[in-house]
Amino acid sequence: FVEALTDSCETAIHMFDNNHENPELVWKDEGREKLCRTVQKMMTMHYTEQVKDADVSWLIPTDFNVKYSDMAGELIVGGVYLKYFIKQPSWSVRKPREFMSALFEAVLSRPEGGDEVETIAGALIALLTSQAVLAEQVPPLGHIPKLLQLISSRPAECGRVGLQILSAMSDSDGCVKTFANTPNTIQSIMTAMRNGHDAVAVGAMVLHKSFTKNQPALVAQAIQVDLVPYLLSLLDDVVHTPSAAKAQVVIALKAMQMDLLNGGKVLEKLEQSSIWNSYKDQKHDLFLETTRTAGYLTGPVGAAGYLTAGPANIISDTPPPLNSSVNEGHRSRPDAL
Repeated sequence: FVEALTDSCETAIHMFDNNHENPELVWKDEGREKLCRTVQKMMTMHYTEQVKDADVSWLIPTDFNVKYSDMAGELIVGGVYLKYFIKQPSWSVRKPREFMSALFEAVLSRPEGGDEVETIAGALIALLTSQAVLAEQVPPLGHIPKLLQLISSRPAECGRVGLQILSAMSDSDGCVKTFANTPNTIQSIMTAMRNGHDAVAVGAMVLHKSFTKNQPALVAQAIQVDLVPYLLSLLDDVVHTPSAAKAQVVIALKAMQMDLLNGGKVLEKLEQSSIWNSYKDQKHDLFLETTRTAGYLTGPVGAAGYLTAGPANIISDTPPPLNSSVNEGHRSRPDAL
């Protein structure tokens, strides 16, 4: 309303008189009536003061705040209602960069985890997925090193959530380059994966996406922290490593061995492993899920933030059959001869 008043009083009045329910404005009858009563009360109080002193000035109280019961409990970050944004991730917020930064800060300020962190992370992942160009603006903001520190030194829940955010950023070349230039990136990812079995699959996805972007510094980190033996142990784990995660691991290892600087060291470790011999020649594409919001979606982004999407419609590239009845009718017409 404040911005609308600055731009156009007519627009602001129209907004005030109508109900709205979107990520940036929740405005209904109850709120409108309560605000009107509050303003009426303040006007009456000021009029009483004016009767006593015609020169009295009116200033809005510093602690002025109208509490709306229909908005109680709503989680708001950067002026956006997260519940509604997760339902409408394609909504174009007025200040996307500021909103994204506020979401990062909100995650980083809640190291204890909990439902709020899950909701905030879901909104951040939905934003990075629906507006992929924003991911390229993350590195200069300085959030990536802080996030890596969080996932390596906090409870397992934060590690999983942090990996989900990293996975959403891993589609960005700029973010992956920052991963490579940040010390202990691979160590932090390994720590988060080891701290919780539910973090293994999303961690494998982060590694898969990152190593396929050809960043030699990441492979060098992997050699230093013995990532290859750890990934091989995941392949050998039939209990805690799902098939999709194993497919991600295999692709990551194959990408690592193609590195010009340290690929030979990776290959040497792989050739010494009997486990690798069982996986290196297998096709793993069928085990991969079409995921854009790691840990939240198992399909294309839908209307709601992290709901499982249905199967994608497959369009055949085969031309449709000729309509025989139409052709026969055409041939039967005298003027077609």
